[in-house]
Amino acid sequence: MSKFKVMVCMGLCGAVLAVSYGWTSQNRLKVLPDVETASSVAKVILERRYGSKQISQELPLRVKLVGDIWHVTGTLTAGSDGGVAEIWINQVDCKVVRLTHGR
Repeated sequence: MSKFKVMVCMGLCGAVLAVSYGWTSQNRLKVLPDVETASSVAKVILERRYGSKQISQELPLRVKLVGDIWHVTGTLTAGSDGGVAEIWINQVDCKVVRLTHGR
């Protein structure tokens, strides 16, 4: 089989797989498809940045999808001073758009 035919077959197989798994220009595959996944990924990132002890004091995390961006915030416990961790993560490519912690 010629190299050209092999390349065409590989391209067609890739296109079939992409479409069967929902990857099209209109319907992009989402790396963070649901609240549970977004919360888990956000928790890992926040713990690495601010420490497990700090983030455990801000549980549960509140998660809201705004467009293609997951907005995840900690919960301020009663009687505590300061703010909470916040992270914005793109659900399509998992890039962190913003990462802050209130004071």
